[in-house]
Amino acid sequence: MTSALGGARSDDCGSLKELGLVYAALPIGANSLTPAIPPKTPKAATRGFHHPILGRLLCPAKYLVEFDESPVE
Repeated sequence: MTSALGGARSDDCGSLKELGLVYAALPIGANSLTPAIPPKTPKAATRGFHHPILGRLLCPAKYLVEFDESPVE
């Protein structure tokens, strides 16, 4: 039973890695992120706070006004 649960969790996380960028675009009403993230670029250089939309999603609500005044470039 424990191995089945671990396998299910692993499958869920694996699909999230593939579709995570699609899901991240949904709150802004888009089908994809703008600027787009090319699939072969290093994750550290293009994701998280290095991307304006992903950075805004990661930003704590109390800092959104400040973030919007000077977004990540």
